[in-house]
Amino acid sequence: MLESDLAIVKSAKPAATVMPAWPSEQALINHLPDCTVQSALVVSLGRAQLASVLLEKNPQARVTGWFLDLHQASLARASLVASQIHIICAADLPDERFDFIAIAVSVRGEAELTRDLLQQAHERLQAGGTLITAVDNPRDQWLREQLEPMFDKVTCIDAEHSRVYIGRKSKPLRKLRNFQAEVVCRDDDHLIKVITRPGVFAHRQIDPGARQLLLSMDIQAGERVLDLGCGSGVLALAACLRADQVTAYAVDSNARAVECVQRSAELNDILNLETRLNSDGQLGLDGSIDVVLCNPPYYSDFEIAEKMIRTATQALRSGGAALIVNKQPQWYEERLPQSFVDVEVFPSGKYWVACGRKP
Repeated sequence: MLESDLAIVKSAKPAATVMPAWPSEQALINHLPDCTVQSALVVSLGRAQLASVLLEKNPQARVTGWFLDLHQASLARASLVASQIHIICAADLPDERFDFIAIAVSVRGEAELTRDLLQQAHERLQAGGTLITAVDNPRDQWLREQLEPMFDKVTCIDAEHSRVYIGRKSKPLRKLRNFQAEVVCRDDDHLIKVITRPGVFAHRQIDPGARQLLLSMDIQAGERVLDLGCGSGVLALAACLRADQVTAYAVDSNARAVECVQRSAELNDILNLETRLNSDGQLGLDGSIDVVLCNPPYYSDFEIAEKMIRTATQALRSGGAALIVNKQPQWYEERLPQSFVDVEVFPSGKYWVACGRKP
């Protein structure tokens, strides 16, 4: 396992406030089977509340909470009262055997990621082990259709605002599906092979916004480039190939994204690329970066974009440039002059690119 594939999440002091569980996770809590659990894995959409309930019912059990995103994992760890619950952030479910696995699913989640996790969960279950899963759709049929080929019998429970399913493993799956994809991207004279997986932004494609940054970025020999919120990492990969002796840093809070960048770097024989699994913006690169590239998500009311700008400002050297692709130029026109000079916001395809230099 690569070093950044796995993060053991710790907190100095657990919080006392317990957040309400996501509806599908609450349905799992309300309909836990009456059985003794020795080893349990919880895939949570919230703060791993189900893990706490499992441990309360089975004090001697080994309980693990799994998250794909480091920020979510950190919030879960901070909210847990029971410090013996093992919270991890990793690209895949732990390569261990469990007799009980619970997966909370959102109707708005990524279907291919759900399929991937269900297949992994079945593989991690011991013979006779129990999988319980729920989705926040009381009329669900899709999740049931994914489960029925995996188990001899699937029990369905209609819950408030959700539907719960329970299956017990009797035999291994006959065939395992590979959900990974390899996308080829042309950048100047280079053909870059990019590995993507479910749960990574723009799986099975190169994001159109990233393509606009590829057209806009100017990378010079010897520069240090930071791809902030890298996703599959195409910008960092391209930066390394643009000029001699370029060093790129690809940073994301998604463990699977970081893993994909590492594997893509190996596939393209790129040695001068480093990855960081990070969610707090403390990268240890203060004042050393020449170019920062950002493709912020369009949700969260600019909260993530604001955090990226602060991180970029801290990482850039004086005179270093930040380029941010976006669809809402007015906010960047107002925000960037607070941190940068020579600010420009220009159209690029169906997007806008905002750029500026650190004073």
